[in-house]
Amino acid sequence: MKKQLYIICIVLGSGLVASISARAQCSCANGVTPDSLVHNFTLNPTANFNSTISFPKFDPTTGTLACVNLSAAINAVSNLSIRNLDSFQRDYQFLYTQAISFTGPGGLTNFANTSLNYGPSTLDAYGTGTDSIHYGPDTPFKNYGISKTISNVAPYLGTGTVNINYTNTGSTLLLQGSNNYQSTVSTFAWGNFRLTYYWCLPSALATGMKNFSVAKKEKFVLLKWESENELPGTEYEVQMSTDAHRFVKIDGELSKTATGTESASYEFKYAKADNFEGKLFFRVKQIKLSGQAGYSTTKLIDFSSASEADVFISPNPVIRNMAINFRSPQTGQVEVEIINAVGQVIFRRSHSFNSQSRLDITISQQAQPGIYYLRIKNLNTHEQLMQKLIIR
Repeated sequence: MKKQLYIICIVLGSGLVASISARAQCSCANGVTPDSLVHNFTLNPTANFNSTISFPKFDPTTGTLACVNLSAAINAVSNLSIRNLDSFQRDYQFLYTQAISFTGPGGLTNFANTSLNYGPSTLDAYGTGTDSIHYGPDTPFKNYGISKTISNVAPYLGTGTVNINYTNTGSTLLLQGSNNYQSTVSTFAWGNFRLTYYWCLPSALATGMKNFSVAKKEKFVLLKWESENELPGTEYEVQMSTDAHRFVKIDGELSKTATGTESASYEFKYAKADNFEGKLFFRVKQIKLSGQAGYSTTKLIDFSSASEADVFISPNPVIRNMAINFRSPQTGQVEVEIINAVGQVIFRRSHSFNSQSRLDITISQQAQPGIYYLRIKNLNTHEQLMQKLIIR
């Protein structure tokens, strides 16, 4: 269905630009096309588990955003130190795993991991001889590429910035030896991130329309525009969308004030649903008596409440029971997953929120102590949050 929408976008644009160019604008293929908008971000070497990467949002008045791609070339260096704490000589062998991921709104998520085998290494009894060993520095990732393209573009439209969460962690799995050992893991990562907006030119612009504006007025949205050189029989239709792709005609109070024989000012008042939270996109369709149609630019109004990312998890580290506390009450279907260092989901729970701010989680006793990812997904908005979770 989404591919069909992109084809429509191409057809509308073909009257304005060459068909080859229009296809490039709406193809959503990886790489740079002449009408793409590209933003770059360089992450310097860091040992932080979480790093926030920010990009400018896409101005919907520029055109119709078809899809968003994030690609990254990652480098990572790891060091692992092991010390035998037993009073006996032991042979140790470990599987070291380093994992990286990025997570952004609209389902812009990708994950990669790689593993290294260390040992077997013979370590003397604690406090004698050679009771410890150091592995590294090693390079588990060298210019490693990860990429994701999404068509849920609504979170990327508007003004301001959009944040991408990047994670980097390392963990060890004992393959041989005693559980009585001490390990120290040090991981550094850096790389280049590239956010690409693929967009198409807007449909044919309405003629004679100017000063189009959209503003919040209590529970209403007030649209205003002016016309000049307006032909007799010209009509206007106000359209709305929740994703800037699929627009529908909406009803409201339309008033017209003549400012001349061929000019006028218009006001349209739209009453949004009381329980609606999110983004709304508005445009005006101009229909002339001949049937020729044109459109205004697209304007955005954001009725979003506090971000889903505003959560606090306690306790962390956790043994079995923990609470996910949201800064503001949540409504909708939320899925919680716990993912181990090699990308396996060891826990999944879906919960329906009805103006709730807390979710209590009990982790299975089968979960082994270690470093995990806690992923929270809003199944209605497709936004995701990933945080580090330590299980003891």
